[in-house]
Amino acid sequence: MSWRSRFAAFTGIAGSLPAYVFMFIEAAADAGVLEGLPRALAYEAVAASVAGSARLMLKSGKHPAALKDENVLARRYDDRSGQSAGKWGISRGGDGCGGRVREKGETK
Repeated sequence: MSWRSRFAAFTGIAGSLPAYVFMFIEAAADAGVLEGLPRALAYEAVAASVAGSARLMLKSGKHPAALKDENVLARRYDDRSGQSAGKWGISRGGDGCGGRVREKGETK
């Protein structure tokens, strides 16, 4: 692959990805709001989680799928209903991870 081809691929990823990340943050925060969080807190929590997840991946050198599989809440959620609402299931909001945690009796 030529340097120019690599640069074009990098530009496509780096230039477009922030919009997708912001869409994910918005959708995940919407799920938090549906679960009762104030919107500002939901945005802050999701943004911090995205930033921390990215730092963890970069520092650990692990594949994103391995990190996903190591995440207990994600594994519990994916086992139950991840495929029914898209890859992350975030479009179902109130049926997301918060509901799963309550069902497991881990929080009130």
